[in-house]
Amino acid sequence: MIIFWQKRTKEIILMVFIR
Repeated sequence: MIIFWQKRTKEIILMVFIR
């Protein structure tokens, strides 16, 4: 579960950074 969240958070952070 934590790993899944980590992957999700990484994607969100990347999107925010690209923004």
